[in-house]
Amino acid sequence: MKFRFLILSLVAVGTLCAQPPRGFHGNATSGTPPAPPTPAEQATRETARLTRFLNLDPTTQQPEILAILTTEYTQLQANAPALQTLRTSLATAIKTNPGQIDSVLLQISPLQEQQDAIRAKATAQVYALLSADQKTKLGDGLGLLGSGPGGPGRFGPRR
Repeated sequence: MKFRFLILSLVAVGTLCAQPPRGFHGNATSGTPPAPPTPAEQATRETARLTRFLNLDPTTQQPEILAILTTEYTQLQANAPALQTLRTSLATAIKTNPGQIDSVLLQISPLQEQQDAIRAKATAQVYALLSADQKTKLGDGLGLLGSGPGGPGRFGPRR
Protein backbone atom coordinates (compact mmCIF):
# COMPACT_ATOMS: atom_id res chain seq x y z
CA MET A 1 0.00 0.00 0.00
CA LYS A 2 2.79 2.42 0.96
CA PHE A 3 4.71 1.46 -2.15
CA ARG A 4 1.74 2.33 -4.42
CA PHE A 5 1.34 5.69 -2.69
CA LEU A 6 5.06 6.42 -3.14
CA ILE A 7 4.98 5.53 -6.85
CA LEU A 8 1.82 7.59 -7.41
CA SER A 9 3.38 10.57 -5.64
CA LEU A 10 6.57 10.35 -7.73
CA VAL A 11 4.58 10.16 -10.96
CA ALA A 12 2.49 13.19 -9.95
CA VAL A 13 5.56 15.25 -9.01
CA GLY A 14 7.32 14.26 -12.23
CA THR A 15 4.32 15.23 -14.29
CA LEU A 16 4.03 18.63 -12.63
CA CYS A 17 7.75 19.33 -13.00
CA ALA A 18 7.60 18.55 -16.72
CA GLN A 19 5.04 21.30 -17.43
CA PRO A 20 6.10 24.62 -18.98
CA PRO A 21 5.57 27.78 -16.92
CA ARG A 22 1.95 28.84 -16.47
CA GLY A 23 0.65 31.01 -19.30
CA PHE A 24 3.65 30.19 -21.51
CA HIS A 25 2.83 29.12 -25.05
CA GLY A 26 6.19 29.54 -26.75
CA ASN A 27 9.11 27.24 -27.29
CA ALA A 28 9.64 25.60 -23.90
CA THR A 29 13.27 24.72 -24.61
CA SER A 30 14.49 28.11 -25.78
CA GLY A 31 12.10 30.26 -23.78
CA THR A 32 11.11 32.36 -26.80
CA PRO A 33 7.48 33.32 -27.29
CA PRO A 34 5.79 32.23 -30.50
CA ALA A 35 5.91 34.59 -33.46
CA PRO A 36 2.68 36.51 -34.00
CA PRO A 37 0.59 35.28 -36.93
CA THR A 38 1.07 36.97 -40.28
CA PRO A 39 -1.82 38.83 -41.91
CA ALA A 40 -2.23 35.89 -44.32
CA GLU A 41 -2.43 33.41 -41.43
CA GLN A 42 -4.96 35.59 -39.60
CA ALA A 43 -7.07 35.94 -42.74
CA THR A 44 -6.93 32.19 -43.40
CA ARG A 45 -8.12 31.39 -39.87
CA GLU A 46 -10.88 33.99 -40.03
CA THR A 47 -12.06 32.76 -43.44
CA ALA A 48 -12.15 29.18 -42.13
CA ARG A 49 -14.20 30.31 -39.12
CA LEU A 50 -16.67 32.18 -41.31
CA THR A 51 -16.86 29.19 -43.67
CA ARG A 52 -17.77 26.88 -40.78
CA PHE A 53 -20.51 29.18 -39.52
CA LEU A 54 -21.92 30.60 -42.76
CA ASN A 55 -21.08 27.75 -45.15
CA LEU A 56 -19.22 30.03 -47.57
CA ASP A 57 -19.00 28.94 -51.18
CA PRO A 58 -15.47 27.59 -51.74
CA THR A 59 -15.17 28.79 -55.33
CA THR A 60 -16.58 32.30 -55.12
CA GLN A 61 -16.91 33.58 -51.56
CA GLN A 62 -13.90 32.05 -49.82
CA PRO A 63 -11.20 33.44 -52.16
CA GLU A 64 -12.75 36.91 -52.19
CA ILE A 65 -13.20 37.03 -48.42
CA LEU A 66 -9.67 35.73 -47.91
CA ALA A 67 -8.33 38.56 -50.09
CA ILE A 68 -10.41 41.18 -48.25
CA LEU A 69 -9.29 39.95 -44.84
CA THR A 70 -5.63 39.67 -45.87
CA THR A 71 -5.72 43.29 -47.03
CA GLU A 72 -7.49 44.33 -43.82
CA TYR A 73 -4.96 42.65 -41.54
CA THR A 74 -2.04 44.01 -43.57
CA GLN A 75 -3.39 47.56 -43.31
CA LEU A 76 -4.08 47.18 -39.59
CA GLN A 77 -0.56 45.93 -39.02
CA ALA A 78 0.93 49.02 -40.67
CA ASN A 79 0.08 51.48 -37.89
CA ALA A 80 -0.06 48.98 -35.02
CA PRO A 81 3.50 49.72 -33.74
CA ALA A 82 2.85 53.46 -33.57
CA LEU A 83 -0.47 52.87 -31.85
CA GLN A 84 1.12 50.49 -29.33
CA THR A 85 3.85 53.02 -28.56
CA LEU A 86 1.25 55.72 -27.98
CA ARG A 87 -0.81 53.44 -25.73
CA THR A 88 2.32 52.78 -23.68
CA SER A 89 2.86 56.56 -23.51
CA LEU A 90 -0.73 56.96 -22.34
CA ALA A 91 -0.20 54.44 -19.55
CA THR A 92 2.96 56.30 -18.51
CA ALA A 93 1.11 59.63 -18.57
CA ILE A 94 -1.68 58.19 -16.43
CA LYS A 95 0.84 56.98 -13.84
CA THR A 96 3.34 59.82 -13.83
CA ASN A 97 2.19 62.90 -15.73
CA PRO A 98 -1.60 63.34 -16.00
CA GLY A 99 -1.07 66.66 -17.77
CA GLN A 100 0.06 64.81 -20.91
CA ILE A 101 -3.03 62.58 -21.20
CA ASP A 102 -4.90 64.93 -23.57
CA SER A 103 -1.84 65.35 -25.78
CA VAL A 104 -1.29 61.60 -26.09
CA LEU A 105 -4.98 60.97 -26.75
CA LEU A 106 -4.91 63.52 -29.56
CA GLN A 107 -2.12 61.50 -31.17
CA ILE A 108 -3.94 58.18 -30.66
CA SER A 109 -7.28 59.36 -32.09
CA PRO A 110 -6.34 59.58 -35.80
CA LEU A 111 -4.60 56.20 -35.72
CA GLN A 112 -7.55 54.57 -33.95
CA GLU A 113 -9.92 56.23 -36.42
CA GLN A 114 -7.89 54.75 -39.31
CA GLN A 115 -8.08 51.29 -37.79
CA ASP A 116 -11.82 51.56 -37.18
CA ALA A 117 -12.35 52.68 -40.78
CA ILE A 118 -10.26 49.79 -42.13
CA ARG A 119 -12.26 47.31 -40.03
CA ALA A 120 -15.65 48.77 -40.98
CA LYS A 121 -14.84 48.84 -44.70
CA ALA A 122 -13.64 45.23 -44.68
CA THR A 123 -16.74 44.15 -42.76
CA ALA A 124 -18.95 45.94 -45.32
CA GLN A 125 -17.12 44.22 -48.20
CA VAL A 126 -17.54 40.79 -46.60
CA TYR A 127 -21.20 41.47 -45.81
CA ALA A 128 -21.86 42.45 -49.43
CA LEU A 129 -20.58 39.04 -50.58
CA LEU A 130 -23.01 37.09 -48.39
CA SER A 131 -26.15 35.50 -49.78
CA ALA A 132 -29.58 36.33 -48.39
CA ASP A 133 -29.60 33.06 -46.42
CA GLN A 134 -26.18 33.80 -44.94
CA LYS A 135 -27.30 37.30 -43.96
CA THR A 136 -30.37 35.79 -42.30
CA LYS A 137 -28.19 33.33 -40.41
CA LEU A 138 -25.96 36.21 -39.36
CA GLY A 139 -28.97 38.07 -37.97
CA ASP A 140 -29.29 41.75 -37.15
CA GLY A 141 -25.86 42.10 -35.57
CA LEU A 142 -22.55 42.00 -37.32
CA GLY A 143 -20.83 40.43 -34.32
CA LEU A 144 -19.74 37.33 -36.21
CA LEU A 145 -18.14 39.43 -38.90
CA GLY A 146 -16.66 41.55 -36.13
CA SER A 147 -14.71 44.61 -36.93
CA GLY A 148 -11.17 43.35 -37.19
CA PRO A 149 -8.77 42.00 -34.62
CA GLY A 150 -9.87 42.92 -31.16
CA GLY A 151 -13.33 43.89 -32.32
CA PRO A 152 -16.50 42.23 -31.12
CA GLY A 153 -16.92 38.66 -32.23
CA ARG A 154 -13.40 38.11 -33.48
CA PHE A 155 -10.71 37.91 -30.87
CA GLY A 156 -12.28 39.43 -27.75
CA PRO A 157 -11.84 42.86 -26.24
CA ARG A 158 -9.05 45.18 -27.27
CA ARG A 159 -5.94 45.18 -25.15
